Amino acid sequence: MPARTKKSNESKAKAEVPAADRDQPLSDFKARYRQPPKAFRFKPGQSGNPSGRPKAVKRLHTELEAALSAPVTIKVGSRKRRVSKLQAAVKSLADRAASGDPLVLRLLLTELRHAESRAGEEPAVQEDLTEVDRDVIAAMLLRIGRAR
Repeated sequence: MPARTKKSNESKAKAEVPAADRDQPLSDFKARYRQPPKAFRFKPGQSGNPSGRPKAVKRLHTELEAALSAPVTIKVGSRKRRVSKLQAAVKSLADRAASGDPLVLRLLLTELRHAESRAGEEPAVQEDLTEVDRDVIAAMLLRIGRAR
């Protein structure tokens, strides 16, 4: 196989501006493919995207969720356990309420009442299928070859 020759002379020749164009003022300079007019080229050290990509907007909910899910080491009796900050806060509130702190006790009771009322209002997750639903599912299973 013959050795490859360098084409550096050809590529340099393409990149150079012809002498006729160098003598012309900027307004007469013709732009070529991948060679914009000199007035519009990036200056040395200048970025093509000076402001950069905008940073993502951080929402309070996601920041709070990330902070509360971070692990922390707590001492339970004589043992150390790693739990999330949310679990540690709930345990601390429960301990303070059990020790008789009236403000924390009132807070926990109020939250328990709200949680129970929301649980009663939520619709059932799994609804019973009607006869029509069962017929549709059976017909689809027959079509895909899984008859029951």
